[in-house]
Amino acid sequence: MAPWLTPDWRDRAPAMLLNLEDPDGNPLPTHFDRRWLWRLEGFLSINGTTDAHRAMRHDLYQYLCITCEHVWRESTDYDDNPLQQCLWCNRVEWP
Repeated sequence: MAPWLTPDWRDRAPAMLLNLEDPDGNPLPTHFDRRWLWRLEGFLSINGTTDAHRAMRHDLYQYLCITCEHVWRESTDYDDNPLQQCLWCNRVEWP
């Protein structure tokens, strides 16, 4: 059966859409519509085959980064300095 013929979109949804927790088990405040936009941007970045697709992906990525509701995850850099990185736009900040 073709994947788009499954009875419900949730059967094909990646974990990022359905999870209510971040990778560390904390509640994920990012609302569902925003997660869909990030999924669409990721899809276009891999599968955008025309100039129009690439332009749409570029515009969507800029919009999402500018309006990102950061969800920070604590980590360290290569020199073991503490940092935080957004789960969505991947922005990095050193506290």
